[in-house]
Amino acid sequence: MERNRIIPSSLDIRSIQKDYAKAVLPCCDDQQCKLILNNLQGYVILKGDTALTNCKMCDCIVFKVNGLITIGIIELKSKTVHASEVKEKLVNGTKFASSILQKYRVNHLAHKYYPILLHKGLDPISIRMIYKKRISVAGKKLPIYVKRCGTYFSSIIEETI
Repeated sequence: MERNRIIPSSLDIRSIQKDYAKAVLPCCDDQQCKLILNNLQGYVILKGDTALTNCKMCDCIVFKVNGLITIGIIELKSKTVHASEVKEKLVNGTKFASSILQKYRVNHLAHKYYPILLHKGLDPISIRMIYKKRISVAGKKLPIYVKRCGTYFSSIIEETI
């Protein structure tokens, strides 16, 4: 019965790991492009297209819990980048992450999204096109953070504080 279910007071990483076991990753990398998660505590990484298969999906979704729920929506690119495709994948990843917050009934807790494109080397025109794109979450327009492969997730978070 639904009313007997225990509702967590915060996002429980172990619940995500259990419910999405087939999509859990040890790290966020693809074709020598990697998001570095060193020195982070309390996080889980999901492979986007394994967690949700019916649409174009981002490569990784990182949930980090430390009071504030930090959600990294990550697209890794080593080759050609199409701004509209990157945006579509990041939007779908954001929607999926939001559905997880709703599933665990923690969408009322403080959380912040970080749509991120990591690349091996983009031309300035492509970077500008990506910067112009915005991801809409709960009425807020979020920028897409464009960084080089090998960037620390913690440095992206600290950049916005």
